[in-house]
Amino acid sequence: MLSALKPRLKALAARTLWAYGPEDLVKKLETCGVQPGTTLIVHSSWQQYNGFRGKPADLVRALKRSRDPRLAGHDLNALSQHEFSTMAGHGQAHECSP
Repeated sequence: MLSALKPRLKALAARTLWAYGPEDLVKKLETCGVQPGTTLIVHSSWQQYNGFRGKPADLVRALKRSRDPRLAGHDLNALSQHEFSTMAGHGQAHECSP
């Protein structure tokens, strides 16, 4: 009985207590010291009950926007190494925990 209730409770918590959107993520990254020019290295997995209100692509766009607003609208796969290096520049590395 309890095992059947667990997924429902996780889903409820993800929609309410754990819920955050792209703008919330950008604000949290700013709080952690991420700013334009900062290098981000992201290791992640997508979980059903992670609380993010959006799609994986929305999360990637938020990460790009927090790093450099100019990168948010670009398909980084379409950029040459030189174009990406020019836009990305060099920055400081930061580690931030939730």
